[in-house]
Amino acid sequence: MEVLAYRADGAVAVEIPGVIDFHQRRDVLETLLGHLRACEEPELVVHLHDCLVTSTALDILCELHSAATEHAVAVRVMVPPLAVKVFTVTGLEHLLNVRPTEQAGRV
Repeated sequence: MEVLAYRADGAVAVEIPGVIDFHQRRDVLETLLGHLRACEEPELVVHLHDCLVTSTALDILCELHSAATEHAVAVRVMVPPLAVKVFTVTGLEHLLNVRPTEQAGRV
């Protein structure tokens, strides 16, 4: 899976366009850890664009959080509004600093 990474507002942002399935686990985790290791900013923001958040995605984000703690980098996860509930139910909303993304066309 290709991701887009860039610096914005004092953070490194990584955008993940699709669903993270079990077969992509290693590639996605290594990509995120690579951006974390190279991160010179105090925060790493992961944007999940798909509403379907798999257990694999949750596992990857938890591993990323653990690694980020060791590097003194904060992690924030941006998700579509419909996906916020998954993080709330699993108790990861506060750990991963989950925020809903703005919906296109919303006023």
